[in-house]
Amino acid sequence: NNMPNNGMLIFQLLELKIKKQSVIESDFLFTINTIKSHRADPQAIIGLRDLMTEAVKHPDIVKLYGKHLIKIVDSTLKNSSYRVNPAFEKLAYFFRGRIFSVSNDTEEAYQSYLKSLHLSKDVEHGLYMSVLIGNEGDLIHALKLLDETENIYKKQNLKELKKSQHYYDGIIQQTRQNMQKDLDIELQKQGASSES
Repeated sequence: NNMPNNGMLIFQLLELKIKKQSVIESDFLFTINTIKSHRADPQAIIGLRDLMTEAVKHPDIVKLYGKHLIKIVDSTLKNSSYRVNPAFEKLAYFFRGRIFSVSNDTEEAYQSYLKSLHLSKDVEHGLYMSVLIGNEGDLIHALKLLDETENIYKKQNLKELKKSQHYYDGIIQQTRQNMQKDLDIELQKQGASSES
């Protein structure tokens, strides 16, 4: 019976257990082991995405099993059949970033997002991740990723841009100003509380 070899199914099984909050360590280990030997089809990548999207909705589970979730992503990166999708690596590092983010490991999250950005070479993806980090309150890394995004954007072929240069210049500037303002307020608050 090669059912568990079906890429999407193994992720759906785990996703279901996370959703019902009945997941235990052996469920993760089974999934990691299966990934090593199975062949990924396009459905498997959708399954992985849905699994990660569900996992980050349950911070308590991520705090318990974050290492296992990262290992699932790393196992898919080691399985060359996932490369059928040219955007897969960009997605995989984005998922790593999400899991580390929910685990409050901001430095590891940033490194994964940065890798995802460099694999995508795309201003839209970079802006999306910068704003995501900023909204989660990690403004220092959000600003760093915004700078990296701007560097990538400056090297992008104009024909590849989904919107006008004028649009991106404006968005980058506005986003930076907003984040810097929020960061200044945060630092003032910290300063005030350390004086009292």
